[in-house]
Amino acid sequence: GFVTPWAMTSNDQFLVEPPPASNDPDHIDDIEEVRAYAADDSTVRTDEQEHEALWWETCLGFAGPLEMARQLLNDTDPNTYKAARIMALMAITQADAMISNVNSKNYYNFWRPFTAIEFYYSGGDWDPFLVTPSNQEYPAGHPMVSGSGFHALAAFFGYAPLPNPIVGASCGGIEYPSLGATIQG
Repeated sequence: GFVTPWAMTSNDQFLVEPPPASNDPDHIDDIEEVRAYAADDSTVRTDEQEHEALWWETCLGFAGPLEMARQLLNDTDPNTYKAARIMALMAITQADAMISNVNSKNYYNFWRPFTAIEFYYSGGDWDPFLVTPSNQEYPAGHPMVSGSGFHALAAFFGYAPLPNPIVGASCGGIEYPSLGATIQG
C-alpha cells in the first residue's frame, strides 16, 4: 500500500468508503451468508460455486483479464507495438489497483469473515473451505484488480460484444469454461 503508484497521483487517491459497522444488520447478514456458503462442510454451496471458488483462489484475480487480453490480441491481430502497449497499460492499471487496494486494506484494517464468524458465533466449530489469507478482508482485491484489467482492455477494444467467446482459462489445472462474451461497462 505504500509503493509508489505508476499512474495514480498517490497511493490513497482512490481510498474506498469505510467498511460496514460491525453491528450493521446487513453486515451481520453477510457474515451469516459467508458462514453458510464458505464453510468447509457447507450444505448449501453448489458444485459450481465450489469450482468457481477454487478457480478464483488459484488464479489470484489476474488470469481473467490476462486470458481475455491474449484472446483479444489474437482475434484482432494488432502490430507488436500496439499489443505490447495494451499489455503494459493493463499491467500498470492492475498494479495501481493493487496498490490502492492494499492501501485501503491497511487504512481500515477490517477483519476477515473468519474472525467475524468467531466473534458472532463463538463456538470454534467453523472451518473455512479455502485457506484464509493473512491480509485484511476489506476491500476485496479480486474485483479491484480484475475489474481494472477489464476496464483497461475496454479502453482499447470498447464496451461491446466480443467478436468471439472467450475460451476457458486454466489456473493450476482448474478449468473455467467461459469468461463471458462481452466486456461489461
